[in-house]
Amino acid sequence: MPRNVEVDTHEPWQRNPWVWLIIAIPALTVAGCLVTIYLALTRPDYLVDDYAAGPVRVERGLGELGEAAG
Repeated sequence: MPRNVEVDTHEPWQRNPWVWLIIAIPALTVAGCLVTIYLALTRPDYLVDDYAAGPVRVERGLGELGEAAG
């Protein structure tokens, strides 16, 4: 009569690459978030001094386009 002997063929969780993939995704997300927060706090916001210069350039550009097409 054969005996039912259970053999533990499971390897430890540390040796399974899927576990490390599942752990790595949230870990990399947290690291990216911390880098983003660091950059946001250490880099100043640059303000545009002459905000009227932008639309003047666009209008000048449209005028040149109208002359070339007409």
